[in-house]
Amino acid sequence: MRLYAGTSQQFIQDTIQNQIAEKLKAKIEAAEKSQVAMKAVDSCWERRGKPAPGDIEKWKMISFEAQVILVDLGDCRKLLARGIIDRPFPGYALTNNSASIRRMKGRLAQIEAQPQRETSEREERGIKVIENAEENRIQLIFPGKPPGETRSLLKSSGFRWSPYNGAWQRHLNNAGIAAADYLLAKIRENK
Repeated sequence: MRLYAGTSQQFIQDTIQNQIAEKLKAKIEAAEKSQVAMKAVDSCWERRGKPAPGDIEKWKMISFEAQVILVDLGDCRKLLARGIIDRPFPGYALTNNSASIRRMKGRLAQIEAQPQRETSEREERGIKVIENAEENRIQLIFPGKPPGETRSLLKSSGFRWSPYNGAWQRHLNNAGIAAADYLLAKIRENK
């Protein structure tokens, strides 16, 4: 049995991220299979002479060649019969599916890169800036209660007061880090 070295909250967060990554990988795989199947059906449909929706024998051959269940092609045949589409899978369906695959792969890369962060701490003009990887938060700790103008700026930048942590915080991501840097620059200007 392997013991986990991090905090229990970090363990839960890592577990959730792993589950999300696994689900995303499964979705990507399904979308890629769907993309291959759509392309195969379209090319088989063209090779078979663009058969009419009622020509079941040719559709069975398309199904066999593309290794797709004929029932799955039922919607295509219905839409072709009504004249709604001019081919089994219109170009936009392939384009949209391809864009979804790219988006999901980008999100997966982002999720897999996130656990590599480590907690870091720096201080600027008496304000502690903590990139807390265990809690997935960027935290700003002021020496006392910040002035009303600064509190308004914090709130408008997405930071919220956490009495539990005694800090102004928001999610630790690139936008959160940029917001913290922006706030520190604004505070420097005002002093």
